[in-house]
Amino acid sequence: MAPSQAATNTKSLVSAAPRRPRPQQRRRRYSDLNPIYCPHDDNEVQPQGDMRSLSDDLIRYSQLLLQQKQQLDQKKTSFNAIREELIEQKQNQGAFVQAEKMIRSQIAILESFMKVPPVNANGTGSCAASAANVSCSTRQEEHEHMRENLSKLKAHLEIILSKESSLNMYIKMRKEEEQLLERQINATKPEIQELLMRKDKLCQRLKSFGLTEDDLNTILDVGYDDWKDHYEKVSNLPHRNESSWLLKDCKRSDAEELLKGAPTGTFLIRARDVGHYALSIVCHQAQAGLPDIHHCIIFEQDTGFGFAAPYNIYPTLNSLVEHYACNSLEEHNDVLTTVLRLPVYYWIQNKQLVLEQELPPPPTANIPIPASSRAREREDVATSSSSSLLSSSETKTPPTSISPSNFGGSGGGGGGQ
Repeated sequence: MAPSQAATNTKSLVSAAPRRPRPQQRRRRYSDLNPIYCPHDDNEVQPQGDMRSLSDDLIRYSQLLLQQKQQLDQKKTSFNAIREELIEQKQNQGAFVQAEKMIRSQIAILESFMKVPPVNANGTGSCAASAANVSCSTRQEEHEHMRENLSKLKAHLEIILSKESSLNMYIKMRKEEEQLLERQINATKPEIQELLMRKDKLCQRLKSFGLTEDDLNTILDVGYDDWKDHYEKVSNLPHRNESSWLLKDCKRSDAEELLKGAPTGTFLIRARDVGHYALSIVCHQAQAGLPDIHHCIIFEQDTGFGFAAPYNIYPTLNSLVEHYACNSLEEHNDVLTTVLRLPVYYWIQNKQLVLEQELPPPPTANIPIPASSRAREREDVATSSSSSLLSSSETKTPPTSISPSNFGGSGGGGGGQ
């Protein structure tokens, strides 16, 4: 073949051969073929996502994380128990080895003594060399006794060797269990780390909605729906502003001065000089002699904040305040028949608004009935019983032409509350 034709064929083969894919194309194909490899998380495309779905994922991953941690703790407990048992069994194994050596040594000694021939008929042998007071019959009895001891030692050695073999097999089995648990523990740790990363990522996404750590803990405790209902109740309350009720440098006398004249449910929380916190709250009592301002200790324990064990379960003071903003304090103190209604600074800054909201409707039932209305009422009673009922209900409200100021002294006192 001519060189020019060979070169042409070579070029055609090179052009017809598939091109080597670029590195970027190789990575893309690898990710398509390998399901474990993922260049990015699909949820990262929408970092906000849906709050409900994110909350459900948070609950699910938290439950998985809790299960994995519990299983890891159980495996660690079993692993440590096996390790301690192996240490003890190795000591037993050493005791078996020492017992075996001792018995073999005794057997060797007996066998060496038994190699000495007994007394023969000519009077030669061991009996001839022994002392004169030792008879030949005694030597034969000793020889029989050593033979019996030798057989007993050999039987005892077989028992020890059997038990030692069983112990060695048991130790081998427990070592295999220990190694298996160690592999499982090492395999569980990365899984826990992965779940922790996913949980932290979900927490960060939920915090982008404005949720706090207390909100996340509540979602994990009661679920998204119950948290949403609770959040809608307390979101519009002034309690979420910690500075409106937490006065760490406030003294007892200062608290009573701030709460003087406030309505029932007005409160503040202050730090105590001897430790923990104190709740100062207004609760007007119908009984005479009882104070209007009450003080309760809020204990700060490792389990959380609360008024008494075992109710010290609130991770923060905010969560405690939000709970008792909707639940009466009467469950801890029979005298405090109120909730945490008004933070003290909210009351100070919005006195007029609070008082307007608390004013009851005019007591129309106590307004005296005018004489003309009484006359009409007597006429209606004489007509029929049904019209009498209708007339009596209408006469409870004075006519529009009559002013409440004309009702007399008692009526004026009722309208001027």
